[in-house]
Amino acid sequence: MLIVIILLAIAIRAFLFLTPAQSILQSRPELSTPLTSWKSLQEGVFIYERGSDPYNGGVFHHSPSYLLIFSHLPNSPLFSALTFIAVDLITAWALLQIWVSRKLPINRSAIIAAAYLLNPYAIATCVAKSTSGIDNALILLAIARAAHDHLDAAMLLALAAQSALYPIALAYPLLSMLSKPLRGGLVFGVAFMAISGYAWFTLGPRWPTQTWGTMPFFLGVFQLHNFIYLVPLCLRLGDNHLSQILILLGIFSTWKSYPQLGDHAAWSALLACFPELVSNLRHPLFTSSVHLYTIILLPLLHGLWLLTGAGNANFFYAATMVYGLNASLAVVDALNAAIKSRLKVSIPDNWDIVQLTSL
Repeated sequence: MLIVIILLAIAIRAFLFLTPAQSILQSRPELSTPLTSWKSLQEGVFIYERGSDPYNGGVFHHSPSYLLIFSHLPNSPLFSALTFIAVDLITAWALLQIWVSRKLPINRSAIIAAAYLLNPYAIATCVAKSTSGIDNALILLAIARAAHDHLDAAMLLALAAQSALYPIALAYPLLSMLSKPLRGGLVFGVAFMAISGYAWFTLGPRWPTQTWGTMPFFLGVFQLHNFIYLVPLCLRLGDNHLSQILILLGIFSTWKSYPQLGDHAAWSALLACFPELVSNLRHPLFTSSVHLYTIILLPLLHGLWLLTGAGNANFFYAATMVYGLNASLAVVDALNAAIKSRLKVSIPDNWDIVQLTSL
């Protein structure tokens, strides 16, 4: 069954790469942002290969790692398509490793692969060639390696932190999963500084400003909102580090500066690795239905605003509000399920459960 799902996922992506859907999806703001756009990355590589600084001018915001890697790869539509398909397969493999690390039934692993590979958000993100798929692959690989107690998880997290600062918040719960967390923290710090130093030496001092933000005060206040949940989550969920990472990824996918549908695809697939949480969700049907509603509403109101001129920017803003509120509700629901599941585990066997009030 797993092989069938993988082949079907590859076939769907390969077919869409051969259709005009590829160019349409690459221009969709729900899938590509200034930080992850494939067209922007190609422009940056073009400028860099001709000896100029792509970060000079404020139009290029990709990670220097992606700039250096893709500048040495063949500039071929076929090769890039195969690359992004391979990234999705690696992401699915990482999810399967997380599932295995939790000692769950291996015969259900096909469901986990399908939760990501057949997710419409993940398929659209892959066809759009958004680098958010690579970011999510690195984060999930880091989680999978940490779940199996491998130090290279710290290096993968350091590489993911080059695109945005959000993965840094995952350092404590992720490194705490290792048998030697202090050594993992040292590896993370050294790897992060080494990659940043190499990028600084190669590309100059402008890339942190263009990649991580341009307005220090606004950036600090806006991004602090995503980081303030780290300490309360670690205190409330105790030593359940995987659940902490799950909730933090849900927060980032919802409230980051430029949220994308691909981030939600990775988070929802990771949520599927927690069957004890899925069974405790209070309103999964409602949140799933609203997500289906927003996937229609977002392009519709965007078209009314920019294509037909029948609306204004508030139309699209209202659609993003619906998406954001529903995604926030899903994260709160997952947190409630995590706390409820933890309470069930901590209750002695000789007690009778009358009612669970988790939040």
